[in-house]
Amino acid sequence: MTNPRIEMFRQAIEQDPGNELAQFSLANELFEEEFFEDSLLHYQKALEAKPDWVVVLMGIGKCHLALGRIDQANQPLTQAKALILQGSDHELLGEVEELLGE
Repeated sequence: MTNPRIEMFRQAIEQDPGNELAQFSLANELFEEEFFEDSLLHYQKALEAKPDWVVVLMGIGKCHLALGRIDQANQPLTQAKALILQGSDHELLGEVEELLGE
C-alpha cells in the first residue's frame, strides 16, 4: 500500500524542487516507512536550502544510524548539537546527545 502523504510531497517537489519544507516532509515520511536511503537524499536536499536546520541534521544522522553508518552519523549530529548550544532553544539537546551516545 502506498503512503498517500509520500505521493503528496513528491508532487509538491515535482512542482517546486526548491521547496525545502516538502523535501523535509517527504524525508520524514520515507524515514517512517524505513526507506532510509531515499529519506537521506531528501534530508540532504532540504539541508542544501537551509544548512543550519537542526531537525534536518538530526534526520540525516538518524538515517545513517538506521543504515549502520555510525561514523557518518557523527558529523551531522555533532553539528546539530553545536547549533542547539549556540541558540536559546535547547529542547532537542537531549535527543541529540542520546543519538550521539552521550
